[in-house]
Amino acid sequence: MSSVTRSTWLAAALYTGLVLGSCRTADKREAEAEASALRAPSPTDAQPSATTCGSSGSPDCPLQHWMKATLQTYQRARDYEHLSRAFHELAEHAPEGYADWQTQAEHGAELAEQHDADAIKHACKACHDAHRSRYRRERRAAALWE
Repeated sequence: MSSVTRSTWLAAALYTGLVLGSCRTADKREAEAEASALRAPSPTDAQPSATTCGSSGSPDCPLQHWMKATLQTYQRARDYEHLSRAFHELAEHAPEGYADWQTQAEHGAELAEQHDADAIKHACKACHDAHRSRYRRERRAAALWE
């Protein structure tokens, strides 16, 4: 197997949450770095406009992309350590004027630290119910963490 194919396979395995107990530490670090690159949005990515992101057939908007690439990915993989860190990051960058955003994100981090998958889902839904409509109207295409 070529190193590119092997690295791609390892990144895909990590990305989907598979345990790679038999791989060497160096290979695992390389795969984790590649998987991270697949998940993490680049801060230099061009920022789409509100009319060109988020709808069917369009690229995801910045926060939408970040949530799918971090929170959703870690939640599905039950990677509670990374999920907690991502919730803390979300709390740190709560947009001004969005009451309870920071509190709700910190609560998500606490639930991740407790490994409470069901409560995390409910916390995400509560935050989305509270903020999604307004955020889409006001900040949909805004750069992350402005």
